[in-house]
Amino acid sequence: MIPKGYKHTELGVLPEDWEVVRLGDVCEIQMCKRIFSHQTRQDFEIPFFKIGTLGGTPDAFISRDLFELYRNKYNFPQKGEVMITCSGTIGRCIQYDGKDAYFQDSNIVWLHNQQGEVLSNNFAFIALSNQDWSMLSSTTITRLYTTDLKKIQIPLPPLAEQEKIAEILSTWDTQIQNFETLIAEKQALKKGLCQTLLTAKTRLKGFSGDWEVVRLGEVGKCYGGLSGKSSKDFGDFGNCWYIPYVNIFSNQIIDENKLEKVWIDTEEEKQNQVVKGDILLTLSSETAKEVGICSLYSGDLKLYLNSFCFGFRIKNHEILSPLFASWLLTSQNTRKQIFRLAQGSTRYNLSKNGFLNVQIPLPPLAE
Repeated sequence: MIPKGYKHTELGVLPEDWEVVRLGDVCEIQMCKRIFSHQTRQDFEIPFFKIGTLGGTPDAFISRDLFELYRNKYNFPQKGEVMITCSGTIGRCIQYDGKDAYFQDSNIVWLHNQQGEVLSNNFAFIALSNQDWSMLSSTTITRLYTTDLKKIQIPLPPLAEQEKIAEILSTWDTQIQNFETLIAEKQALKKGLCQTLLTAKTRLKGFSGDWEVVRLGEVGKCYGGLSGKSSKDFGDFGNCWYIPYVNIFSNQIIDENKLEKVWIDTEEEKQNQVVKGDILLTLSSETAKEVGICSLYSGDLKLYLNSFCFGFRIKNHEILSPLFASWLLTSQNTRKQIFRLAQGSTRYNLSKNGFLNVQIPLPPLAE
């Protein structure tokens, strides 16, 4: 049942005074004049943005003379108009800030909204930033054509309501950006604190004395992930849970909500199980710096481990705390040792024996 004051539209139930419009009916789709590679140089003054750098740092520049010529002679965006990437990652939107810059033709277009009496640029940015572009993606090449863009439908409130909606959501965006900046600052402080605490350059109150230096092989042992498995063993039909590679790579502590299933004959197969306190590491990756990324398992589930990973089990938690060890293995000094052990050309692998020779500082358990 549709509530009073609302109506059914192609985009669902909307207020009666809202319209549904196609972009091509309320604005023009425009693009810049083509710039060729020989017209760009690193020592020129004007940034030239391509699909990969739009909204970020430019990697090409054109001369001011060419910029002034093209800006005055051909189509050029107005401040506030919405720019959209049409190739690669399609649908990434920014609002043109009015600064001197030029943009890659056909791969970047904008909504020319000359009058602004029907569609607010700020509202258009909000609407298109939340547009689902997946239905326009090809399986072989991702391209958003002008004809497709013109057909896209958006809800259109009265102009004053558009501006108010955009103002509220923009305020939230600003607050989110402020929090992200604060988080980045705190992360930088934490990184510095890790370096000083984990190398004993800064000692906590009440602790003194020298730290012992030990090899990982003296305080723990390694075990491998799943073995003898093929693609047909993985899927929702599986009878056991295992920890996937990305869970280790993305989390300091394993997320038990992001496990996957595998079929294991628990009576016949001999597979290593993960236990609480184990530190799990990436064994193989396409880059050397992504080898040996670690995550701590602190739960009590019966789990197995991805075959491109391995586990490190501490022999005595009264000598080495698993949580402290997981921090040590992410520290700069330890990562440098692990990085040197990564072997390969197109894909890098970490030797378990080499890993066990990595040296770590070992303070008293309380510290």
